Amino acid sequence: SETTIFQKFNKVEDLGFNIDFENRLNEVSTWTYGYQFSKNDVNYAIESSVNNGNGNQSLESAETKNKTHAFFSEYSFKKGQKWNLNIGLRMNYFSTVQKAYLEPRFFLSNQITDAFQLKFSSEIKNQVLSQLIEFRKYGLGLENKIWALSDGEKIPVLNNYQVSGGFLYQKNGWNLDVDVYVKVINGLTILTEDFVTRAPQYLSGTSTTNGLDFLLKKKIGNYRSWISYTFSKTNFLYDRINKGSSFDGEYDIPHSLVWSHTYSFQKFEFSLGWKIRSGTPYTNGIGVQETPNGKYRV
Repeated sequence: SETTIFQKFNKVEDLGFNIDFENRLNEVSTWTYGYQFSKNDVNYAIESSVNNGNGNQSLESAETKNKTHAFFSEYSFKKGQKWNLNIGLRMNYFSTVQKAYLEPRFFLSNQITDAFQLKFSSEIKNQVLSQLIEFRKYGLGLENKIWALSDGEKIPVLNNYQVSGGFLYQKNGWNLDVDVYVKVINGLTILTEDFVTRAPQYLSGTSTTNGLDFLLKKKIGNYRSWISYTFSKTNFLYDRINKGSSFDGEYDIPHSLVWSHTYSFQKFEFSLGWKIRSGTPYTNGIGVQETPNGKYRV
């Protein structure tokens, strides 16, 4: 009998340096600016071989290099314990796509009372190095990640936009931290193959995550306890997958609850914790399909 073996090779080299300067403008304001350089060499190869002596067949391979020149600047304003403001701007130039990207960033917090603080942040980030999801019809249907550099066409530059807001409450040994957020990532790439021609295909998509983080801590003498709850819902959207409808992210865990206890006694520390969470998404099989090499579930 014949057995098809898939092999994957991936290598990433990263070299970089950065320099930054800080100017104290006055008692409440600071200006930070600088330059960052990084160089990436990335190559990957996907091969298949059959144990009949016909050798290996290259399914897809690439060897790419990128130089990133980044200039950044940030203004910080802090007045006592009440106001904290950070406004920043970063410009990245990626040589592999020959294009510059602007990344504004914003953070603001206000201490409403001695115990209660409000906070808000927003930022945009771009990344030329991404992980392809390599998915094939054969090989047990497993998903594998491959590091690859963007070429601006088959593999787009990753673009991430995130906004979050929340509050912090601290009083009498109690600490409550709550954050809600939305994160959108554009440029996710799946590497698959055409079902008819077996030619490699690159599919680009988007993920959207809506979430809430809740953390409550309390300390009483030598005893400390904290409980955290996370709600997070991630959806993927690809034009040519699932008939253009969104579907659950591969590691989507909607609910996660953790309760931890710690007690210190002399030189000893005892701890105990519980964790309960949702399972990861899965797709039920819809039938069995016959092929010349046998049957497999689809």
